[in-house]
Amino acid sequence: MRLVTGKISHESNTFSVIPTDLEAFRRRGYHCGEDILSAFADTNTPLGGFIDGARERGVQLLPTVAADATPAGPVTRSALDTLLAQLLDGIRKSGNPDGILLQLHGAMVTEDSEDGEGEILAAIREEVGEDLPIVATLDLHGNVTERMVSAATALIGYDTNPHVDGRARGREALDCMWRIVRGEIEPVMVRSQPPIMPHPLRVRTDTGPLVDLLNIARSWEEEPGILDVSVFGGWPHVDVRDAGLSFLALTDADERLARTAVEELSEEALCQLEEFRPQTLVDLDEAVERAVGASSGPVILAEIGDSPAGGSSGDGTHTLRALLSAGADDVAILVKDPEAVAAAEDAGVRGSFSMRVGGKTDDLHGEPTHLAGAVRALTDGIYVNRGPMSTGVTVDVGRTAVIRTGQRFDVVLTERRISPVDPQVFRQAGVDPAQKRIVVLKSGGHFRAAYTDMAAEILDVDVPGVTAADLTSFGYSAVRRPVFPLDEDI
Repeated sequence: MRLVTGKISHESNTFSVIPTDLEAFRRRGYHCGEDILSAFADTNTPLGGFIDGARERGVQLLPTVAADATPAGPVTRSALDTLLAQLLDGIRKSGNPDGILLQLHGAMVTEDSEDGEGEILAAIREEVGEDLPIVATLDLHGNVTERMVSAATALIGYDTNPHVDGRARGREALDCMWRIVRGEIEPVMVRSQPPIMPHPLRVRTDTGPLVDLLNIARSWEEEPGILDVSVFGGWPHVDVRDAGLSFLALTDADERLARTAVEELSEEALCQLEEFRPQTLVDLDEAVERAVGASSGPVILAEIGDSPAGGSSGDGTHTLRALLSAGADDVAILVKDPEAVAAAEDAGVRGSFSMRVGGKTDDLHGEPTHLAGAVRALTDGIYVNRGPMSTGVTVDVGRTAVIRTGQRFDVVLTERRISPVDPQVFRQAGVDPAQKRIVVLKSGGHFRAAYTDMAAEILDVDVPGVTAADLTSFGYSAVRRPVFPLDEDI
C-alpha cells in the first residue's frame, strides 16, 4: 500500500495583526520530502502516528510537504498557494497512490477564504477524483465545515485538550485508511453544529462540559457500525460562519446511524449551555495578590488574553508590570522581544540591562515596560519537547536572553513567539519553573499537560488581548447568528 502524506496546519486568529506569510511557516516548521519522515518519527504528533502505523503494516509513505506556523492572523494567499502547489505536485509525482493521508488543523483562515482546510481538501479531491480515499486528522479546536466533510473520505479529531493524543489519532487515521483501501469499510460522515461558540477555557477534556460529551461519543463508538465520533470544541477567535462547537460521526455505510449520534450530542450540548461560560477567571490584581501571598509555589498565572497558541503577540506586559509594581520576587516569565534580546547580547552575560520590553506589537497587550537588571544567560533557543504534548518535536524560539531583576525575578526574552506548552522553553535558558514561586504562562490551557503536577495553584488571569475570554468584546460580523455567548436567546 502506498499513501501520499503531508501537513499544512495553522490555527488562525482574524483579530490578530500578525501576518502569516510563507516565512512564518519557515520559522515554525517547514519540511519537504523524506525529511518529513526523519523530523516526525517517534514524535507525539499525527505524522508520528502515520509513521508508526506505516512501519507496522508495511505501508509506504510518500511524503510531500509538512508546514505549520505559529497561530496568528490569516494566512496569506501566496503562502497557501505555494504550500498547496507543493502538496498537489507531490500527489502528481507519486504515480498511482492508494490514498492521501494528511495532518490538518481545522481552523485555518486565509486572506480571502474562511475555510482553509476546506479549500485544501477540495483541491485535492479535484486532483485525484472521487474514488481515491482522503483521510485527515483535525485538531479539537477545528471549526469543521460541510465543505471539509464533503471533500474528505474520513476526518478524525483529537480526543484531548491539552492535545496529548496526536500520535494515537495519527495511528487511528492510518488504520482507517488501511481498512478503506482493503475494502473492509465504506465510510460515511455526518456533522452537526449547535449554536455554541465556547472560549477555549471551556473545551478542556479533563473538566467542564466536554467531559460528558466525550463520554457520550465514546459510548456511541461501542455501537456496531460506528467507526469514530469526534467532538470539536471549535475555535472562536476567527470571525467565520462556522466557528464553534461541532460533532462528527464516521460510520460504515450508515448515514442514519451517524446522524442519530451527532444529533444526540448537539441536543446534550444545548442542555449544558451555561456550562460553556468561562468560570475560572481571576482579575489581574487579585491574581497577583494571591500569588505574592502564597505560602508555597509555583503559582501559575495563565495570561488568557495573550496566548501565542491562539494568535496573540506573546509580548503582553499587563502581568509583568503588575508583578514588578507589587514587588514580587522568585518569578519566571516569558516575553517575546527581539530588540531586547539583541540589547542583552550586546551587554553580554553578567552585563547590565536597562530598556523597555514587550508591548511592541499592538495596543491590546499592554505598553512597553521598563526592565532593569543583569543578563543572566544567553542561548540559541533551540530545544526538544520532553513533556506529554508534541513530545520529541524540535522547537526554535530564536535567540534567548534571561534578565534577572531583584533576587530571583527572571524575565526570559525570546526572538519568536511561543506557546509555553513545555517547560523546556524555560529550562533551555537555565530557568527551572518548578523551583519558582510564581510562573507566568502566556497560554489558555495547553500548558496544563506539563505544568499541572508541579503547580501549587493555577490561576486563569483575565487580561486583555486577541485571545481574551470575553468573546462579546470582539467585533464579529460573519459568524452565524444567533450563537452563544454572543446571543443569550438561542
